[in-house]
Amino acid sequence: MIKIKQNNYIHADAFCLAASLASILENKIEDYPPLQSIENWYLTVNNYLHTLGYNLVLIEKPHISALRGYHLIIGTDEITGKMHCVVGRDGTMIHDPSINRNKYSLLETTWYGIISKVFY
Repeated sequence: MIKIKQNNYIHADAFCLAASLASILENKIEDYPPLQSIENWYLTVNNYLHTLGYNLVLIEKPHISALRGYHLIIGTDEITGKMHCVVGRDGTMIHDPSINRNKYSLLETTWYGIISKVFY
């Protein structure tokens, strides 16, 4: 895992999602497809991740002890009130991709995103 901060790449309101995924998978934020429409972000992200051999599964309120390794934590940002994505490890936030902010500031967690290898 490398700590990547979100930038001005054309991801609409989903800069944090692309930065969090790029941090976990250690690739470039610029490689992620633009997420201009919030309605289809999950399909867009999974289509891209499948090209890399990965799959993203969202789990709502898992038992924290079941979470192992790196994952996404998606919830309501304490500062902006909008949905925000950070990197977690073993159920705890470890990296906030927001520029100029190191405070982990989710009011309420909505989903945990588990990234797994696709096996055929």
